[in-house]
Amino acid sequence: MQITRDNYSQYAQMVQQMFGKKASSNDPLAQCDYGNFSLRFKPVDINFTKPNWDTIMTKRDKPAMSEEEFDEAIKELARKEFATGKRDDDAYRKLCMQHGETVSPDRKAIYESSMKKLVAK
Repeated sequence: MQITRDNYSQYAQMVQQMFGKKASSNDPLAQCDYGNFSLRFKPVDINFTKPNWDTIMTKRDKPAMSEEEFDEAIKELARKEFATGKRDDDAYRKLCMQHGETVSPDRKAIYESSMKKLVAK
């Protein structure tokens, strides 16, 4: 069975029938023409902004806090959330980032290396 852009919708309908689903005209996957990339992906003018490294987990040489300090920070955050009845997603995300940065990939170095290669061309 060779699926091409000419017969994709036919096979998509057949697969939907095999799984007992009706093809929906609202289903975006049923409307895609997977073989025709030239129509789907066109270059656009997007303003590029540098990443905010305060919100992206990247490699850190040493931990921001010890395991004991991290445990205490989690407990303090839990106490605060319990007292207010509201979850503080930003504080939780920041703690998770600080804890994982010692084992995370060095995204900042990868970004800077990529940008140097782009500028060199």
